[in-house]
Amino acid sequence: MKKGFSKEVRFALFFLIFFGALHFGYNSMRGSKLEKFAVDVVTVTPGAWLINTLSPDERVTASGKKLVSPHGTLTILNGCEGFESIFLLLAAIAAFSSSWLNKLSGFLIGIGMVYILNQARIVILFFCFRYRKDWFDPIHSHIAPTLIILIASLFFLGWVTIINNKANSKAPNPKEPAE
Repeated sequence: MKKGFSKEVRFALFFLIFFGALHFGYNSMRGSKLEKFAVDVVTVTPGAWLINTLSPDERVTASGKKLVSPHGTLTILNGCEGFESIFLLLAAIAAFSSSWLNKLSGFLIGIGMVYILNQARIVILFFCFRYRKDWFDPIHSHIAPTLIILIASLFFLGWVTIINNKANSKAPNPKEPAE
């Protein structure tokens, strides 16, 4: 009989601990220069640029945590920068049994993917705020976050499949005679 936890239980425990640590660590930095950088510089500024690239007549400027246009202001708060989705994906990748090189590739591609999805979410929310206010709350509260988590989950499953296929192709086939 095996001692200790099964592989799945270890994965779940590591995932929960890692996600909790990332989430707690980031939330403990509320109001810090790091949060200001994450929201103002990494999220709002590119969001303003994207909106103006798609629709120059909007004349959106980034002002701290706000997307400001002559037609109104949209405030990007802590939680709207997409870090929770990134933390979920990072925790899943970190908890999965694989080499650090595989994990690094998953981290980098996954962070980039979630960042792009979240920037698209912000742009869509701005246009909803501007043109379809009745769509704003459902997209903001339910549809966009669910889609981002769903896509991140599918990315994780695809990443795991690739990692497992790569490992299986390197493993010797027991049905083939040894040389």
